[in-house]
Amino acid sequence: MHNKRFICLLLLGWTACATTYSPTEETPSVFASRSDFLQRLEPRGERILFGSGIDFDPFADSSALERTQPAYYEVIYDLADLPYDWHLPLRELIARHENYVFLQVDIRLGHEGRPHAQSVANGQLDEAIDGLCFGLQQLGRPIFLRLAPEANSPYNDYDPESYRGAWLRVVQTLRDRWQLRNIALVWSVAANGYSDYMTFYPGDAYVDWWSIDIYTPAELRQRTTRAFIASAAERSYPVLLEAATPMSKTPKSGDELWRLWFTPLFELLRQQSNIKALTYRDWADFSRLGDGVAVERFRLELSDPIYQKATELNDLRWFLEWE
Repeated sequence: MHNKRFICLLLLGWTACATTYSPTEETPSVFASRSDFLQRLEPRGERILFGSGIDFDPFADSSALERTQPAYYEVIYDLADLPYDWHLPLRELIARHENYVFLQVDIRLGHEGRPHAQSVANGQLDEAIDGLCFGLQQLGRPIFLRLAPEANSPYNDYDPESYRGAWLRVVQTLRDRWQLRNIALVWSVAANGYSDYMTFYPGDAYVDWWSIDIYTPAELRQRTTRAFIASAAERSYPVLLEAATPMSKTPKSGDELWRLWFTPLFELLRQQSNIKALTYRDWADFSRLGDGVAVERFRLELSDPIYQKATELNDLRWFLEWE
């Protein structure tokens, strides 16, 4: 699932520049008023949750990330290969943070392009589902659970009927047997995937958020992206936008990167009132190793109070209204 896109170093330029940036340059400053749909773990009011991929590297300099600490961290696992103690490193890592952070857990239903959604639907991976639910329970934090993300991606090659059956089996176990209430179920599609993505939709009763994964400037501009976001609003769903620095030989400079990628990305956030969360997957790497101009511009963007970053538990509990 786009693992190579984690590698931002191919385009970042590795230049640390002293160029200053004014918020009036290129990116519009006005956000459309956010819509409230009262879904599970949806922030109320004028807020966009900011999340990032997690960094387990014990030798990494964390100071750059701590300057703009995400409200939640993303981790990715395959259900069939989920270790029994998968939650322990996460629990230890997030407990070290002074501010309260929560999690986005992406669970694939396939390995190396070989889907096993049918095995999930048939009950052959029930033990793994229980292991997932046990870990979620032990983490004891609100969680965005993106089950089988990028449903329509050719890379995943999911069969729609098997996909829906697998989703329902996991969700019914999570809700009925384990009684997990602070888990927001996030249905995800790929912007560059098949256009008939609704054939994978498990149904309104089993979904709390919609999500779309975008990794190139072209995907930001295409009609299907905006149509997906509009459809989510029509069904009263907030959208989690997943993005990462495009892996490409161009743009090469910080200015080009900002103009071709970040400007349209933030324009989309401003224009679409039901985008309520942004997961920038490689923020940890980008904030430390990216082009200095683009990194500081990104930080300035995130300084807008609409972006909700890590904060105290009571503040987070209040505006997410979890049980």
